[in-house]
Amino acid sequence: MSGALPLVQATNPTSMQVLGSSSSNLKFTSVDLSRNANYSLSTGVMTVTRPGLYSVSGYVRMSTAPAGAVRLQVSLNGNPTLMSYVNNLVATPVAHQLVCSADDQLAVTVVNSDGNVQTVATSNRGETFSYLSPA
Repeated sequence: MSGALPLVQATNPTSMQVLGSSSSNLKFTSVDLSRNANYSLSTGVMTVTRPGLYSVSGYVRMSTAPAGAVRLQVSLNGNPTLMSYVNNLVATPVAHQLVCSADDQLAVTVVNSDGNVQTVATSNRGETFSYLSPA
């Protein structure tokens, strides 16, 4: 991804729980890098202020092996654009490039199709939102 300008790098050294049969945006405890980005630690959403091509990436691993399907996805305005299935205790990345308009909302979301609460470890790799170029 040569030439990418990271807007936000958010990390969390701990983990988060996702209730059974639900989804939740990855939320992190700290923003390590922010270049005038509109990122909310409380929601895990970055609101686009400059139209163009963006790269969104996230990374998790399971703390325990899930009984059902758990997936990690990049979401645009609440809709999934790309999914990766989390494979037991293996670290799982997801990354996607999207053309965005001003006020679009980007997030990395964990979707838990398992009926049980699942704990995902976000580690220090977190998520990154990068501006690549004008659309």
